Amino acid sequence: MLYGIYSLIEPVKFIQCGHFISDIGWQHQLSQRKKDTELLIGTKGVVSVAVNGKNFQLKMGDVLAVFPGDIIHGTKPTSIPSEFTWIHFVNQDHLQLTTHYPKENELQKEVPIPRFFHIDEYQRIMVLINQILDISHSNFMNNLAADYSVSGLLLELANDYFHQINNESFDENNTNRIKEWIRLNMNEHLTTEAVANHFNMSQDCLMRLFRNVEKKSVKEYLNEVRLIQAKFLLLTTDLSIQEIAYRSYFTDNKYFFRTFKRYNHMTPGEYRHTYTNTFLNGPQVDPGFDVGKALDALERGVCLSTIFNVPQSKKLVTSGKSTNSTLAKQR
Repeated sequence: MLYGIYSLIEPVKFIQCGHFISDIGWQHQLSQRKKDTELLIGTKGVVSVAVNGKNFQLKMGDVLAVFPGDIIHGTKPTSIPSEFTWIHFVNQDHLQLTTHYPKENELQKEVPIPRFFHIDEYQRIMVLINQILDISHSNFMNNLAADYSVSGLLLELANDYFHQINNESFDENNTNRIKEWIRLNMNEHLTTEAVANHFNMSQDCLMRLFRNVEKKSVKEYLNEVRLIQAKFLLLTTDLSIQEIAYRSYFTDNKYFFRTFKRYNHMTPGEYRHTYTNTFLNGPQVDPGFDVGKALDALERGVCLSTIFNVPQSKKLVTSGKSTNSTLAKQR
């Protein structure tokens, strides 16, 4: 693999960019880069080109780097409507071309861009590319915004590729980030669509991500988070099961019962009576509090007073009132 090693001590110099839309039968003309680099990012269809005699097929999510001095030309006409974004820029420092990926200690000041690779985080990269397209056609007083935006894109592309070759799963990292956000933002209206919109992803992409990493659907994970909340309230309050269903963001009591039994092989009432060594606490759960960890401790028989770091005598019963209000005042 050929790499262009860009120094980002100073930002690269943006030249121009655009989004190209081709009909069937279009073919890339023969051209040669001068001192500039051109990035082609496929967004639709297939574009067949050759760079210095080596053939490439640019598809959605592919990145092709055409380095200074390279010759590019089309190898055959497009057979389907195709699109790609193109960006031209110049490195302000000396550009090194090498077939060896830099050592990790060299990556602090240098950004390696491979000749050709497929983006893992397509949606994230496309947000940056669309920003560059917007900035380049806006009335800025100078080109610094575009220079730094393209430099940021190079960093993101290099980071995407770095994780790929180091066998680090972007999917796993993304899923963990999404799971944490779901845990902190759970409500009765949270749906797969809402999660996808927050992370600028399509629903299909989000569902594939969870299937690949978690081996479950997003809906199943949302239910698991809600059920953890329900189990925690069953063990730490004397609220009615109907109220617990509501506070766990289930809008339908019958669905709550069915879901709870399917996941736990017992009813909510049976679960509540299975664990008797439990101290009761208020039903409000702080957003940063890890309910899952607390629930694991409770199911192992650890007193809730240990978790909340209060004496066992401070037993709190919640039906809106407390028998010992010290803990309630503290919280």
